[in-house]
This record gives sequence, structure tokens and C-alpha cells, in this order.
Amino acid sequence: MDAVKILMEKADFFGVCGNMDDDDVRKALPEIEIFDVGKYSIAITHGLGSPYSIDERVYAFIREKHPDKKFDLIFYGHSHIPSDTSIEGTRLLNPGALSGNIGEKFGSFGILSVDGDTIDWKIEKILQ
Repeated sequence: MDAVKILMEKADFFGVCGNMDDDDVRKALPEIEIFDVGKYSIAITHGLGSPYSIDERVYAFIREKHPDKKFDLIFYGHSHIPSDTSIEGTRLLNPGALSGNIGEKFGSFGILSVDGDTIDWKIEKILQ
């Protein structure tokens, strides 16, 4: 919880709780975070279930919770597997995990840059 407090105090912070978070973090952070960057509507959630077809499950989960909202980007994690897919015009992005990705010898994180109508997404690898 200390890391969450520091981030909330130091910057514009968007975060969600995940399946391994303790009660303090679950109380402090929502299950889904929604915000806009420029003209883009973005949702963040942790993710759920098996890594197989997780992007479809995450998309369905967000649509169920916000049926009237169209998202340009949905960020999720949970699987520890980097991914960049699209469903019905929504781009789903998973940066992987800093602590290490399943089946790989590296961790990863993502960098999103938005400049007007241009979105640039890249995954950076960290050797373990």
C-alpha cells in the first residue's frame, strides 16, 4: 500500500486492484479505471482467469460493466504475457510483468505515447 500512496501523492495516477492485492489496496483502488487521453477513451483493469483467451474475457468484462461506452484502448495484466490485440475496434494492451513473463527469461513494461491522432505503443524488455 505504501507504493500506491507514494504514486497517488506524486503524480496523476491511474491504477486498479488485482487478484493478489491485500484489502488495503482493494479499498484504495477500483476494479476498473476510466479516463481520456486526448481524444482517446481508455479503460484499465487487472484481468481475470486463465491466460488463454484473456483478451476476449477482459473485453467482455469491460463491456458488461460499461455497456454504453466505447473504448479505444483497454489495458490489462494478470497473465504476465505481453499482448497487443484488437476486438471490435478496441485495442487491448497487456504490458506483461516487470517481475518476469510466463515462459520467458525477461520481464517487460509498456510505454504509451499519444500525440494528436497518433498512438505509439511499445513493450520494453528487461532481462532477468
